Amino acid sequence: VFALSMGASMGAFCAQMLAYLALPFLLLETHGRSHLQAGLLITAWPLAIAAVAPWAGRLIGRCPDGLLGGIGMAVFSAGLLLLARLPLQPSDLDLVWRLALCGAGFALFQSPNNHTIVTTAPLARSGAASGMLGTARLVGQTGGAVLLATLFTVWPPQDGWGETVALYLAAACAVLAGISSGLRLRASNTAAPR
Repeated sequence: VFALSMGASMGAFCAQMLAYLALPFLLLETHGRSHLQAGLLITAWPLAIAAVAPWAGRLIGRCPDGLLGGIGMAVFSAGLLLLARLPLQPSDLDLVWRLALCGAGFALFQSPNNHTIVTTAPLARSGAASGMLGTARLVGQTGGAVLLATLFTVWPPQDGWGETVALYLAAACAVLAGISSGLRLRASNTAAPR
């Protein structure tokens, strides 16, 4: 369960970093938004995280963490796919609700996943589990940044193709994180006493 949670965390943060770094290029270069407009539009994502995270925290213990994480990554992946499939001339509303969907899905995943990582380790190893959580986040974010740099080497960001491919790849990473999260349900049932 711990390893699956760590894998889910790395996949989720890889997806988040790929999208976070690609979005400014998409908004500025492809959709012609100003820097101020792009910044304001992107705030829909963290605002959705702030709105959904307390609710997700209250669901911990009531619903299995693997189920919450899997649903969260499914919502996150759907938001990323919808961003990748934006119309040619998207309105601000077209962008905002898609970005908010990404943030809501990420928030629904993050709190239960962190809870599982910290609580599945033995009490004497909880500090190490917390350190591993930070390491998983950093590895995922670094991997996302490297993947985006590689994509931009192949498809420069001026035409929007590199950003779109990055969003599709981010959605794929989120799907893998969701699968890893869902597998925790099976792993925890297998590990339960008979």
